[in-house]
Amino acid sequence: MLQLVAGSMGGGMVAARVRLDPGLLREAYGLGLDVAGILRRAFTELASARLVLPSYGPWRKRWPPVRVRGPRRVWEALVWRFGSLSAVAAEPEFILDYHVKRMREFMAMTDDEIRELLWSVRAPDGGPLRKVKVVLPKAVVEAARESGVAVGPVVKRALCVFAAKNLPPMSPAFGPDVPRARVWAWVPRPVAEKLSKVGGPSRAWWFVARALLACARKAREVVERGG
Repeated sequence: MLQLVAGSMGGGMVAARVRLDPGLLREAYGLGLDVAGILRRAFTELASARLVLPSYGPWRKRWPPVRVRGPRRVWEALVWRFGSLSAVAAEPEFILDYHVKRMREFMAMTDDEIRELLWSVRAPDGGPLRKVKVVLPKAVVEAARESGVAVGPVVKRALCVFAAKNLPPMSPAFGPDVPRARVWAWVPRPVAEKLSKVGGPSRAWWFVARALLACARKAREVVERGG
């Protein structure tokens, strides 16, 4: 069943009722993942796939349906081919589960491991650059600057790593009462395009913030040892 999303025009976006693993959804939302964006992209890619194997497991009928928004033409194509989005939900669930597992791994990483990852990826050489904006908690940016961290270069490298390693996109987890800082960075065009596909540079905020804090703590450690 497809329902027109309020405010959409010309049949642009619709909401479909899909039966998905409720335990997986709870864990993904609990980790702050951009669940809506991950599912939308996964279902959209299915629509253009030549070989898709539907799954009609009886357990899925026991799961409560949730609404997933997406492009009307894509959702209608999936419903026409398979009868419903639930019939092909196994692949999007697999992708969401993959991001959940990776996020758990990153949350357990130490500062040293984060810094090692930060410098393990070489940014694309040459080509045009694009200016992108990342919204971060202001306290993170101020802590990095007060520690002597060059915020701009670290942000740029973190965005390049996020794109190259296909890190999990996360919805902004700080509320309206948390002061924010907008940081601009020039990144290679392929990186900017990759970030745009996952919802924009701010979907990488968690890794950018983690990288800044890891560098800030290392900088303070160096200063303390030197003193």
